[in-house]
Amino acid sequence: MGKLTEKALVARGVDTNTANTIASKGLTLQSLKQLPLSKLVALGLRKESAEVILSEARPPIPDTTLHSLLIKSKRTCCICRDPSKPIIVHHIDEWSVSRSHEESNLIVLCLEHHDQAHTKKEISQKLSKKELRASKDAWERDVKLLDAKAILKLKQDRDYSRWDWINLPRLFEIVAKMKVKSSIPHLRQQLFQDGYINKEGFIANEKNWPTSKKKGAYFIDFGDGMYISYYLSDLVDQVLSSTPVIDITPLIESKLQITSVLAEGDFIVAQLPFYFANVNQDEKGSSQHRKSYYRGHGIRIEYVFNAWNCLSSSARFDAMTGRKVKTIFARVMSIAESEGELLISVSCLAAGTAFKTHQARP
Repeated sequence: MGKLTEKALVARGVDTNTANTIASKGLTLQSLKQLPLSKLVALGLRKESAEVILSEARPPIPDTTLHSLLIKSKRTCCICRDPSKPIIVHHIDEWSVSRSHEESNLIVLCLEHHDQAHTKKEISQKLSKKELRASKDAWERDVKLLDAKAILKLKQDRDYSRWDWINLPRLFEIVAKMKVKSSIPHLRQQLFQDGYINKEGFIANEKNWPTSKKKGAYFIDFGDGMYISYYLSDLVDQVLSSTPVIDITPLIESKLQITSVLAEGDFIVAQLPFYFANVNQDEKGSSQHRKSYYRGHGIRIEYVFNAWNCLSSSARFDAMTGRKVKTIFARVMSIAESEGELLISVSCLAAGTAFKTHQARP
């Protein structure tokens, strides 16, 4: 009940610290509405917030909008970006004028910068509407890059973590579009000289590789394969570090939070337990299609992949089989309700194992 009260108060313009304090006292929104204005102010509410609660002249911000706003901003003021400060949801165009709870009209501020957004100095505000919108857009873009960097740190914190599988066509499609370069130029040069990659850095025609792998279980199942694996894994790291993504790991227990923030075309990262199964038991060689899915909390995330593109023997016969905790980097292709379940189909770009445990993993 405390969380519901806190959310209801934040949706009515109360800062998070005050909302949390009031909720911790066991008070509900209905019980607050029965208190006089003086007692509401004594509880720490600003007079204008108390008046909103008593009169309900302004409807609360819709749950979906509020969740989306708070997730995209990491519940942090977009001006000072200090996560330790309590926050408040501010209307850029005043509610009394705009009557708008649209997400584009809302911004997350700390109490200090909320005051500056309201305070007028001579004929101008300390924080203009133009400055607020620019700061909001910049912070939400940076939050997505922070999510990517946080996932990469989970990989870097364990020297035995690795990408097990990579979607080569999609990877090089993005590499070409973003003009990404490997951070290991000497390895790229060596692979080019050996004929494994072309001058653009893309995988060369495997039929022309100097090493035969006709009997291999995966495409780099030979001695020099480990160098190709290093090179491809580095490319994934470079792409991920430059791509705005949404880390859905902390959101996976709530359909509302997922649907509030996720849309088709978004890039996501997640660390969750995935199941693996063969699509066709008879497939071998360069055609080994499998499916993988996460299922829990009324949410299903699924993708199909070609096991031929595994990067090691342990990946091919262990890490991409059965039930394994995987860290995936993917793009959302569709979101739909199916038999009471939220079905999220993704195009997986890379799947890894042994990343450091995500602190928000259920």
